[in-house]
Amino acid sequence: ESVYKSPVPFFLILPSNSFWCANVPLCHKSPHHNLHPVLFSDLFQLESLILSGNQLSTIPDDAFSSLTLLSHLMLDSNRLVTQIQPKVFANAINLKVLDLSHNNLHDISSTLTSLSGGSLQSLSISHNFVSNLKSVKLSSLWRLQASNNALSNITSSTFGEYPSLQVLDLSNNQITYI
Repeated sequence: ESVYKSPVPFFLILPSNSFWCANVPLCHKSPHHNLHPVLFSDLFQLESLILSGNQLSTIPDDAFSSLTLLSHLMLDSNRLVTQIQPKVFANAINLKVLDLSHNNLHDISSTLTSLSGGSLQSLSISHNFVSNLKSVKLSSLWRLQASNNALSNITSSTFGEYPSLQVLDLSNNQITYI
């Protein structure tokens, strides 16, 4: 059996407000907009997934479980609420870029914990409601964009587990103490 290996990364781009892709429903028919749990299950070679500008409110635990080569995941400008369960990123060992900006997230500590020890290099959580950046070991992280949140207290230990951090954006928060 011959398998074609593309010399360029394989991208899947879903247009804004798209709810159908290749005759597979992107979202369940429910009051809450969720990814269909098996939508990406056969895309083993997928490296970049852009789901920006949809109306996703939650993500099933196993939505990305078969995407072990995934390096770029864009979930910005959706309606993700409160927090993302840690199991969502359990197999994201190659994830380098994660964009969670412009959602309704309040707590990202469990998300960060699930990504510790991985290869995450760039994380955007801007334009959410995050009030605490719990220190989690992300040794490869060099860019953290956390502007326009509810951060108020930054301590010396906040970024202690990010030894590679080069770009840090904390603008437009409620920081009163450093």
